[in-house]
Amino acid sequence: MLSKGDYVRMKMAPATRLGTIEGIKRERGQVRYHFRQDHRFLEALPGVVFETWVPGNVLESCTPPSDHYVNALNQLIKRWRSKTENWTALGVAKRS
Repeated sequence: MLSKGDYVRMKMAPATRLGTIEGIKRERGQVRYHFRQDHRFLEALPGVVFETWVPGNVLESCTPPSDHYVNALNQLIKRWRSKTENWTALGVAKRS
């Protein structure tokens, strides 16, 4: 069983959804964990902090990634944001 403060990743997005367990609760006989994204990672949507309650079967323990890994991933997120902003601007311009 995982504990509060453990560093984990979500199995469905193991490269990007890394963070800590902030709380634990029982709900209808199941253990659920309050997952909070590692604050070092940028989100695809600025100003959004990813946190949610999840069942234990979607999490696995892991070691925190290096700053180099986080920086490299953040650079990819910045590029994706830039492309998305350009697509949005083009779509708005064409409708005007």
